[in-house]
Amino acid sequence: MELICKWFQNNLDIVFFVYGFAFVTMGIIIWAQQKKESSFRIANILWLLAGFGAIHGVNEWLDMWSIIRGGNQILDLIRWFCLFVSYLFLFEFGRRLFRITEDACPAWRKKIAEALAWWLSPLIAICILILGFASSDFWKIGSNWTRYLLGFPGGVLSGLGFLSYYRCSRRQLEQLKLKKYFLLAGLSFLIYGFLGGLVVSKADFFPFNWLNSDSFFLAVKIPVQVFRAICAVCILWGVSGMLEIFRDENLRNIRNALAEREKITEGIDEGLLLLDRNFKIIWANKKERDSYGEIAGDYCYHATHNRNDICSPPHDICPVTEVMRTGKPVTVLHTHFDNKGNAAWIEVSAYPIRNKAGEIVEFVHVSRDVTEKVKLEETIKSIGDPLIIINPKGSIIVANPPILRLTGYREEELIGKPADILFTDDTRMESVIKRLKGNDVVQNIEIEILGQGGDKIIVSLSASLVKHKGELLDIVCILRDIREINQLQAELIQAAKLSSIGRLAAGVAHELNNPLTTIIARVDLLAYISAKTLSDEDKKTLAIVKSEALRMKDIIGGIQTFSKKSGGVTKDKIDLNSIIRKVESFMNSDITSSKIKIVNELSDIPEITANADTIMRIFINLFSNSIDALNGQARINKEWKMINASTEYCGEKDIVKIKIKDNGPGMNEKTRKSIFEPFFTTKDKGTGLGLSIVYGIVKDHGGDIYVDSKEGEYTEFVVALPVAGAGRKPMAANDYII
Repeated sequence: MELICKWFQNNLDIVFFVYGFAFVTMGIIIWAQQKKESSFRIANILWLLAGFGAIHGVNEWLDMWSIIRGGNQILDLIRWFCLFVSYLFLFEFGRRLFRITEDACPAWRKKIAEALAWWLSPLIAICILILGFASSDFWKIGSNWTRYLLGFPGGVLSGLGFLSYYRCSRRQLEQLKLKKYFLLAGLSFLIYGFLGGLVVSKADFFPFNWLNSDSFFLAVKIPVQVFRAICAVCILWGVSGMLEIFRDENLRNIRNALAEREKITEGIDEGLLLLDRNFKIIWANKKERDSYGEIAGDYCYHATHNRNDICSPPHDICPVTEVMRTGKPVTVLHTHFDNKGNAAWIEVSAYPIRNKAGEIVEFVHVSRDVTEKVKLEETIKSIGDPLIIINPKGSIIVANPPILRLTGYREEELIGKPADILFTDDTRMESVIKRLKGNDVVQNIEIEILGQGGDKIIVSLSASLVKHKGELLDIVCILRDIREINQLQAELIQAAKLSSIGRLAAGVAHELNNPLTTIIARVDLLAYISAKTLSDEDKKTLAIVKSEALRMKDIIGGIQTFSKKSGGVTKDKIDLNSIIRKVESFMNSDITSSKIKIVNELSDIPEITANADTIMRIFINLFSNSIDALNGQARINKEWKMINASTEYCGEKDIVKIKIKDNGPGMNEKTRKSIFEPFFTTKDKGTGLGLSIVYGIVKDHGGDIYVDSKEGEYTEFVVALPVAGAGRKPMAANDYII
């Protein structure tokens, strides 16, 4: 026994090391233990016990250092500060532990808990500082009062707190079989409170001169630090075992979470997989297990694709690889094979799971069988008419290829967008829905929709509501492009109108022409016979009569031209580029005097079969209209007045297009629609027959004519004529525009 006592006396540095190591280890273990969101209330204050262990352990190592190397004032100050702070943490832990009360706690404990108010810790700390500074030896006396006023009550409160906490929480803790650890920790803290709090350095006054480390050594023959170290080891053992409550709670929470997840996902129609970064399946829900068997531990590409390597284009794009690359959720369409070898179209979405550092560690793999949907989409795509399907929110969910060709949109530009992207202000989807509410179906409503470039397209709309148990699911809309039909109808109406007016005009012209010729001849004769006897005023009157008669004769000539067919006119192969240059040369004086710039973009085009004189009349009329529109001003909108003449060959239609465009004031829509009507004119003078004659000539040559204009910007006439040897191929309005 004497040898053991001497060994402890001679190896106090080892004792201090073990002493400090035990407490530092306790602090680290407590900090490392997962306690977040624990249901045990003690979890919220264990950080104080961890702080005590770490700081007090460091303090014991500083004591070891002073034994080995000797002390100094700075080291003594640091040692006192560590001792003070560590015991302050211990006292505050014991105080808060005692204040954790449950319904099962005895009444005496609840009364003590009420007395342990928050202000006790700062009050005791102030008292220690006052007593320490009032003494002649701050280090020794301050340390002693710290042990008396903080260490002793802190150890006692912690010890009793552990014992009573177990008793109050017996229902939760008893099944864990941790009673021995709470008893060990509680008793060890009680003993440590006595040894560390009351056995202090010797001083000249009571009680330090009666109960101190020297008197303890004389009585026991072993330094008190040895017993403190033993208590520290026992506290470490007890607290480590006691922390099992959190490990068990975490395991229980994990089991509950797994059971809850299984319960939640059991009825979900989508398949769910949890994957690691190596594509290995960590967990699969019931839907996936039913389809592919017990696949946990297998690789996703093997379980769902029967492959031995990662999915890759052109077969299937791997969504997990894409998530790794982009860091964002990805949805793709795959072909999966179940455990019976049956293939199915599967919509797969992959979502990243990140750790606290933001790194992707796992993936959620969601799969949904869309085989029927894909078949339906393929059926819809095979429908020849343009079709869209709109959901109850007014968004487009399906757009087949014909609607894309009609409008010029790409599929991704329509899907998910409001349906009003296609409808003009006058035909918003709301008006269609109002009509549908009456009988669930509308048929052949003529409306305008908007193409990708904003151009208006006339279509015939048929729509029906898709309902289930009275609830609206979707709106199916089929649209037919009726521009060509409308154009042909308009041409038939125009042709009939021109034919009727032509017959009437021919009769009227014939009846008026003979009397008018007589009037002109008589006026000339009267002027000749009475040349010497007529006054100047009378001569002027006769001149006016003749002028107006000649003007009327010109009008009648235009009417006769309008009413004539060109069937008897000789047609030869002609070069349209040459015709246009002749017209420009013929009208050069008017062009020059009006200060107009001519821009020619005449490309190589094949010849057409036509009568050169009548074709010249077309372009003389169109150039004349452009010159009149440019109205003699030097500039228009700060730009030079300009007439652009261009030609091009359209091989797919076997036609030649001629465009005459000016940057004049343009025309409104009402004028544009009436421009080819007989006797319609916007000029102060003129018959209104010029463009009607042009229209007739173009039609007689198997061609088409179209006018495009924007008010305040431009007017463009487009003439389309078949090349030599080609038959007429009627075109829709948008065929003219390139």
